[in-house]
Amino acid sequence: MTGLPDFIVQNPPLGDPQSPPPYRFDDVGIQMFHVAADGAKLDALCDVFLNTIAVQNNLPYRIHPLNGSAPGIVNVELLRYGRMYSTAPGHEQMGYSSQNELLFSIPVVLTNLFGIPLAVGMFVPQICVDQAFSMITGREVVGFPKVAGEFVLPNELWKVDGCVVSTLAADPYSASSHIDFKPLLETRLATFAPLAPSSSAFRAARVDPDDNAQLPDEEARPLWPFGPIDELYGRRDSPYAVDERVLNLLTQSAGIGLTSYSFKQFRDAELPDKACYQALVEGRTDIYQFGAGGLLPATDITIHEYASIKIVEQLGLEAQGTTIKPLFGIWYNADFTLNNLQNLTTRCGGLVGSPRPPHNCLQIWADSTRSILGFYKGMAEAWIKAIDEIDPCGNGRDR
Repeated sequence: MTGLPDFIVQNPPLGDPQSPPPYRFDDVGIQMFHVAADGAKLDALCDVFLNTIAVQNNLPYRIHPLNGSAPGIVNVELLRYGRMYSTAPGHEQMGYSSQNELLFSIPVVLTNLFGIPLAVGMFVPQICVDQAFSMITGREVVGFPKVAGEFVLPNELWKVDGCVVSTLAADPYSASSHIDFKPLLETRLATFAPLAPSSSAFRAARVDPDDNAQLPDEEARPLWPFGPIDELYGRRDSPYAVDERVLNLLTQSAGIGLTSYSFKQFRDAELPDKACYQALVEGRTDIYQFGAGGLLPATDITIHEYASIKIVEQLGLEAQGTTIKPLFGIWYNADFTLNNLQNLTTRCGGLVGSPRPPHNCLQIWADSTRSILGFYKGMAEAWIKAIDEIDPCGNGRDR
């Protein structure tokens, strides 16, 4: 879509907290818990918040959970940001902020209309933060659904006892109910076995953020952002097993970078049940320095439900009442960048922006070809293994 006016900064330079991308996040500490969820509910969320505008604007791509409506995974993440700031020209001198954050993310795959997977990433339907500038920038610029929160978190990332996050909620949800901060999430140690960070820590690694380098797989792959890929998504007996082509994309992305998809919209002033602007936004988060990380001990997470916010129900989290038991948890410390933000498609009133491919044509061809070849490679390896088992004295056993 062309012809849009320049963005008018109100009361510059610090009066308008809508800092533009790219962004840099230094000294980020993350606790990530992978939780079983109802795939059908996750698929429905992707349809409502991502695919609706894609269908309306004839965008030739769809975004769904990694394994469609089969059993799915939701990441529950607690983050501590040491420094957050924009590196856009003219904005790099505006200072930095720090924050705590709680987010719920769904691992997703982007496919073309033929169902061929082109990219994997994350869709985040819920975020709580305790920093006003971050909340405004995240919502208005990128489209993340951020709300205000209050946090009590231990300083050490490997400690899971006593995390408490509160957010704005009302119960009952009515004209007479008062919206206030109420406990949303609490964690506690499920076992008394002590965790030795040194024995479970991974070796630190560093790359130059300006060289677009990549961390070695052996350094970061076990940590971010998809967890133990082979165990969760690669084993045929796993309820979360994915298509071989999706598995190849997960392996390529693991420990290197993460594509995020978000739905950005503004409510119309004249017709409050309509949107005056909508966009499907894609961004790229990359590690440029990895500090350390490891496995978390068994943890119980309580997620409270209110009339105005129902995380367990909305995401279909596998829970015993309000308590969920993660499949596993990891912690790590790293520095990140968020860049390459683009609008895949937009709608301003009745005017539809030109659909934009999520990658250039050559990259789409390469991704599709790599995905197909990876699929056949997996089939060939399976056949070779089967032949070796039938003919143990054959050449396959002599090598």
